[in-house]
Amino acid sequence: MKKYLEKTLHTTVRIENSDHHLSFPLILKSKYELKEVWISGKKFLFVEPNEKMNLTTLRKHYKMFGKYSQDEIVFFFNKLNSYTKDRLIAEKMSFVVKDSQIYLPSLALSLKEEKSEILNTPVKVSSITQKLLITAIYEKWSNMSVTEAAENLGISKMSVTRIYNELTGLDLPVIKRDGRSRLFFWQESTEELWQLLLPYLQNPVKRVFSIKAIPDSVKKRPAGLTALSQMTMLEDNHCPAYAITTSQIRDVEILSTADGEEPEAVIQVWSYEIKRPDNLDPLSVILSLGNDDREDPRIQKELDFLLKEIFND
Repeated sequence: MKKYLEKTLHTTVRIENSDHHLSFPLILKSKYELKEVWISGKKFLFVEPNEKMNLTTLRKHYKMFGKYSQDEIVFFFNKLNSYTKDRLIAEKMSFVVKDSQIYLPSLALSLKEEKSEILNTPVKVSSITQKLLITAIYEKWSNMSVTEAAENLGISKMSVTRIYNELTGLDLPVIKRDGRSRLFFWQESTEELWQLLLPYLQNPVKRVFSIKAIPDSVKKRPAGLTALSQMTMLEDNHCPAYAITTSQIRDVEILSTADGEEPEAVIQVWSYEIKRPDNLDPLSVILSLGNDDREDPRIQKELDFLLKEIFND
């Protein structure tokens, strides 16, 4: 820590063990390592969590530290996901991430190593994990155990355990350990959860068929602009779109159009299905849109209204 601070700030830094812990509540003493740090003549209390904590807990502890110390509190992390960084900055909570970032608003400092800006494209989650995440947004999950999630989705506890493992491996701040158990834990808004997850979510459409006859069995689940026309002021295409899953396609007779033949409809084969009122899954429909639709100002305006309705429910 000392070497990184001095190299980055071009000033002498002094660090000492702190005896502040003597006056702190047990919950803080047991969960943090404390250091007194002097930077440019100003004294800070650096607090380093000894276990992974979600944003809600960090907020609570930041306020508690402030009640028991006159020094400015600074979180120190070995690593930190981008969502939590952005929220700490937005709420002006000081922090340092080892060898990569310093945020000390009282010194007008907000520095980030250039290398930390070079990010790989986020890994897309699996289809079953995406189904769980979008369900969690719709149903506003806040404390969902493995057993409860399995019952909710109609899948095995082993499958949910694998999903929670996947989310933990991606360092997404949505899994909380409670003793020997793990929970899907989120206490911020559903809109923030959507924005956090969006880079990791995939287009659910795996195949597309242009068909010359619409089987009755596929009319139950509108897709694309057909679905959006039922949820917004947009008009449907002259060629409606419907969705089926990869497991359902075996039971559907598909008569594809010949080259140059005008299709009666389009069938999208999706990798998952979320049971929703009127068979409308707006978040997955948004993810299924192509770039041309996403960049259409008229469609984008309606999508903004639609998302506002979803998150204000």
